Amino acid sequence: MNSNESFSQIPIRPLTMRGVFGISWAVAKRRFWSAVAFSLIMLLLISIVVCLCITPMIVSIAGAVGAGAAPDEYSAGAAVIGSVFISISLMLIIFAAISILINPIYGGTLYSEMTLRVYGQASTLGTLFKRCKYSFKRFFTLNLSHMVSLMVANSAVSLVESMFSSVFLVGSIFSSFGSLVESGYLDGLDSAIGSGDPSAIIDLYANVLAAFIVPLLILSLIRWLLTICARSPLCMIYPVAINEDKRHFKAVGRSLKLGFKRYGRVFAAQLIYSFVMLLLQLVLVGLLVLGMFLLHDALLQSPAILIAIYAVYIPLSLLLSSVKSCFSAALDTVLYFDSVSREQPAPAQNGAQPVQPPVYPQQPQQSVQPINPSYEDNSAPVKQDDEPLFVPADDAYNNNNSGEQ
Repeated sequence: MNSNESFSQIPIRPLTMRGVFGISWAVAKRRFWSAVAFSLIMLLLISIVVCLCITPMIVSIAGAVGAGAAPDEYSAGAAVIGSVFISISLMLIIFAAISILINPIYGGTLYSEMTLRVYGQASTLGTLFKRCKYSFKRFFTLNLSHMVSLMVANSAVSLVESMFSSVFLVGSIFSSFGSLVESGYLDGLDSAIGSGDPSAIIDLYANVLAAFIVPLLILSLIRWLLTICARSPLCMIYPVAINEDKRHFKAVGRSLKLGFKRYGRVFAAQLIYSFVMLLLQLVLVGLLVLGMFLLHDALLQSPAILIAIYAVYIPLSLLLSSVKSCFSAALDTVLYFDSVSREQPAPAQNGAQPVQPPVYPQQPQQSVQPINPSYEDNSAPVKQDDEPLFVPADDAYNNNNSGEQ
């Protein structure tokens, strides 16, 4: 099988919001399983290393629990604490190595592949691994710049979140506590405890707990939105470095410029993507909890069933993470081309922008055929109930910063 499979080149021109996700999926599904397998293997290797790091802690705790009351409890406790310290130290070292050494390989290879797919090429799994050495050398310093920019974004999120927590969370908790006092829940709690009625105690505790959980959930939602707001302009760092040969913080600055110029579109796309992926993750976790609930009696009799459940859940979770990584790289790449195409002069009659090959050692072979003739040919019939994937030429280059165009 050829290392690169040729596809039709995707016209680079302004997209509608529906077109952003449609073209992102068209990019991601070109040799879909090669990129997913690359991502899955990388995540699996990282997971194995992390599991090896926490093995001393698990073995020590399991040994202490299995031994029961040891003659020398102080020595047993010291051994557990020592193993926990060793595992945490190894985890910190591994996470630092992943952030500095693995991320440029993982991110650089995926984003380069998605750019090549836009230009009509899709690589095999072997070719992706062959590019890892180049990705490490090419994107090592870019990854460091990306890390610094993410630290700044996270610091801004923490600062704004602290303002919300000091004003909103504390006020909500005191307001909820005051409502509980006025409604007589606390007096009812004393009487319920005195009566010894378990159902009354559970009901009253649930009301008290809900008064504190709801503000925490709202604050978590606010933090989730703030994180997307802060990171959205940084999503195009790798596509900028690949297609414009900008290094270090120049790529960060270029991504910020493109992101803030069309912030509404970029934020809306990232918000939709994050929401859908969050729903998929919640569905997966919900299936895990549902399975454990339905098999509760069997789990008490045979722990092997719990192992079997996790043996199914963990591979599915890794597969979902791999698909998320691939589609995220495709989405960021398409957002980059969409943002760049809106900076160009007015397009020709067919609306397609002139295509320049990416800055990459292996230049893709360009195809003159678009993905779908109806994309490039404005005279092609379009169903009345379908939203076109590309924006009209007279609306593509205005300065509107909304997410509609």
